[in-house]
Amino acid sequence: MKIMTFNTQHCLNFIEQKIDFDIMAKTILDFDADIVGLNEMRGDGESPEYTAQVEKLAELTGMKYYYFAKAIDVPSGGPYGNGILSKIPIIKAETILIPEVINKISGRYYERRCVLKAVLEGNITVLVTHFGLTPDEQINATSTVMEHIADEKCILMGDFNLKPDNSIISPIREKMTDTASLFTSEKLSFPSDAPRSKIDYVFVSPDVKVIDADIPPVVASDHRPHTAIIDFQNMKKMNVALINNVQYCKFPDGITNISQFIEFLNKNYHSFVELEFFVEEGCVAPFYIEEDLKTEKEYVNPSNIRYVKESEALILSRAEYEKRLSKVIQDKCIHCVHYSENLCEQDLRPHIEHIDLNGDCYGYGKKE
Repeated sequence: MKIMTFNTQHCLNFIEQKIDFDIMAKTILDFDADIVGLNEMRGDGESPEYTAQVEKLAELTGMKYYYFAKAIDVPSGGPYGNGILSKIPIIKAETILIPEVINKISGRYYERRCVLKAVLEGNITVLVTHFGLTPDEQINATSTVMEHIADEKCILMGDFNLKPDNSIISPIREKMTDTASLFTSEKLSFPSDAPRSKIDYVFVSPDVKVIDADIPPVVASDHRPHTAIIDFQNMKKMNVALINNVQYCKFPDGITNISQFIEFLNKNYHSFVELEFFVEEGCVAPFYIEEDLKTEKEYVNPSNIRYVKESEALILSRAEYEKRLSKVIQDKCIHCVHYSENLCEQDLRPHIEHIDLNGDCYGYGKKE
């Protein structure tokens, strides 16, 4: 997946100093970006110079999913803020205003800013932001961004108005990966004709693989675009489930039997357990792998994981799961009224539905 952050300076051609949608669209198309974060974009307003710029770029690039996030209304002008263009459907989007500085210092320029937050199909979270010019604004912006960073499948990008060594963005660096870490030489983003500093960024959550990153020498706006190529496919996701109810089951494409599926899981997932049944509103109980090709049970497609609540499942290696299961049996289950001396750890079917993924027995009842 190719992503780009681009401060267009309201689509102002840096050389000709006029609104130029074509050059901005060409810049986006030249890099074939799948998701583009846009800064300093105008919306429809009273002034004829304030038009729906995000929508216009969506039209010119063929990226039919877009959203404009207004930060301010420019006096006698119109809305001004951030935007997103996407080839991937936007499920929901919102505008999060960054708190204004209360005690402003005389002589400094302050401007209300915002964070655009969009959730795309595939549960991808995209944050597009533009930090203010003063340290107190930038601190507020960092705090706001930190509140909305998703743990997985998250992209944060924009014009931060901060150089890479500035400690204000240290909290973001601690939680996310700077795609510029792949640069093999210094790359600067502003001003575009003869850049002196890097103030534009693309961050991703730690689970996302960064394949490439660049700040190409493009002079369209006053900022150069910052691009990155990332991969969600190599993410090590949550547990995969085996369940009885065929209404919710199917093999991934190209997989025709259990042996192939287990090989697929071992290659693509760092851990998985199998689940005997599916409970829509609660937790699900795991059991051991059975490589019985005669079974009629099928598997949940990992790409269709919505059928199992991610919040209800822990990521456990098989060894760790067996360790937890053994411990709960020894510490709790053997003292339970439901436990039978004839029940061994290798044949837990009669008892397994009482043990959840946390290694707890919710059916426990102490023997007298």
